[in-house]
Amino acid sequence: MFRRKEKIVDVDQRLSSKKFLCNREPSFTSDFNPDPNHIHFPIPEEMFLSFLNWIQSDKIIPTNFFTLILNKATEFFSQQPNLTEIQLEDEHHLIICGDLHGNLIAALRVFEETGLPNSRNRFVFNGDFVDRGTKSVEVLSLLLMAVLTYPTYVFLNRGNHEDIMVNERYGFVKELSNKYSKDRNNLIHLCDKLFCSLPIGAIVNERIFICHGGISKHTDLMKLKLLNRFKVLDLLWSDPQDKDGCRPNGFRGAGCYFGPDITDSFLGTTGFSMIIRSHECHMEGWHISHSGKVLTIFSSFDYFTLRSNEGAYACVTGRESNQITNPNATVSLYPIKCVPKNTFSASLNIYVNVFVLMRMQDQLLDNDRTKLCDTPRPSNSVNLYSLVAKLESADHNVQIARLKIVVSKLIKLLNKSDVISFNLDKFLASFLFVEIQKRVKGMILK
Repeated sequence: MFRRKEKIVDVDQRLSSKKFLCNREPSFTSDFNPDPNHIHFPIPEEMFLSFLNWIQSDKIIPTNFFTLILNKATEFFSQQPNLTEIQLEDEHHLIICGDLHGNLIAALRVFEETGLPNSRNRFVFNGDFVDRGTKSVEVLSLLLMAVLTYPTYVFLNRGNHEDIMVNERYGFVKELSNKYSKDRNNLIHLCDKLFCSLPIGAIVNERIFICHGGISKHTDLMKLKLLNRFKVLDLLWSDPQDKDGCRPNGFRGAGCYFGPDITDSFLGTTGFSMIIRSHECHMEGWHISHSGKVLTIFSSFDYFTLRSNEGAYACVTGRESNQITNPNATVSLYPIKCVPKNTFSASLNIYVNVFVLMRMQDQLLDNDRTKLCDTPRPSNSVNLYSLVAKLESADHNVQIARLKIVVSKLIKLLNKSDVISFNLDKFLASFLFVEIQKRVKGMILK
């Protein structure tokens, strides 16, 4: 059973008590540039808190300090097993975060809402810390600082983007080059060593298996514990599918798609009750599949574009992990909110614009600009935005009632290609409606 909440209310330590809030302007008294020769490990908590505040200043992390934590973290992780075993007492919390992709605000908000790591408040960051976002260096540094400050309470798993070959294409290498041009090559080498040293999964109370991507029909727990983790694909790249079976993941070019039967077989063989993974963006930041046995967590909000998705993190207690097969046991899901309450209209705008641009591109390629400029708008044409305008100020029940009317009108409109704004053809209009339906189910019709 999964339970969505707004905020964790029973953790011991709050970052607010340390006068740190990520949505307030912090005070910066000096550059964060401690002498590496005088830094001891574990890093003192006060230094970690200072770093939390300083990292919001938009200043570049000093090269010598970044180099130091990369080296120390690599040394630490190289001594860890492939699969981290986490034991929780009944009242202990484990916070599970998914892809962050250089989204520093999302990473900071997790700590702000859940509190500092301690014996009762532990964290797993489940891969894909870098690429795509503009603050990958800062996110990676923050997580490494957390590990080096709380080595028994904060755990990192490797994701498919903890790979320098992937980073060459998706932005992290470029970010390193822009921020550290003189030290670029050395830092790329150090990041490569770090990524290869990261654990590939975690086991919670012998009941929950956490990895970035997923499993395959060949996944064997004992082999995972012994294998060379420099040569792993399935755990980092795989995705669940609704149909039984296991097939190559052609979309990603690595890993596989695994069905409910593969999940059942893996859980039956290992004695686990659930797989928690990341790797895929979903509208609310989480997704449940395979009859509740697979939970996907994605923590970076606004991943594709502004207001495209919320982020989320999960929380499970030791008691809940031990009773996970009990129908009354729960995994709590928390949003990282950076999306307006009324997301339907915003998302509709995004997808209308996407398909309009697609259509305009097709028309330009046809060298027929008259379709863009000179075609008169049909007299009975309806602007899709006007159909949802009344939803903006309505309460939840009124939204649902009005939305049903909107959807019924869309069904009629989309069967008449000549009344769609911008002359969208029937195929694109139908595709648009399918996309709207998917997002309506997740955003409003709950």
